[in-house]
Amino acid sequence: MKMANDEITEFGPTKALVISVSEENRAALSKALVADGFVPALCSSMAEARKFVESDDTEIVFCDDCLHDGTLKNVVAEAAKRHRHIPVIAVSRTGEWGEYFEALRIGAFDYLSLPLRCDELDRVLASSFGKSFEPNDGVKVEATI
Repeated sequence: MKMANDEITEFGPTKALVISVSEENRAALSKALVADGFVPALCSSMAEARKFVESDDTEIVFCDDCLHDGTLKNVVAEAAKRHRHIPVIAVSRTGEWGEYFEALRIGAFDYLSLPLRCDELDRVLASSFGKSFEPNDGVKVEATI
């Protein structure tokens, strides 16, 4: 990840939790996170996600806006119970403004729409960890999800 002061900084190995009902979405987001130095944990339900959110090594959560056994709101509530801040990033296929504002209203740290753009992921990661972000030469790279 390129930072504003032109230093290359890696966050990892940091545990990133990816909660998605879609195996394709989990795999693509996982691949992008590994490229940024994260160690992703993947799950497809709220029940599976609880054990990861409760662990001390989960630093960031990416979650579908709708799960089979819960919602983004449930994930945000679980993360808020922890003794430290865990940013929850909403991930949506529609990218509608209404969903974006609703995700922020219920407490999500940020919102990514699919298909995932690597520069957007890098911006969200930098912001989540309190870093400044400068895109790489304006090049837009897309990860297919």
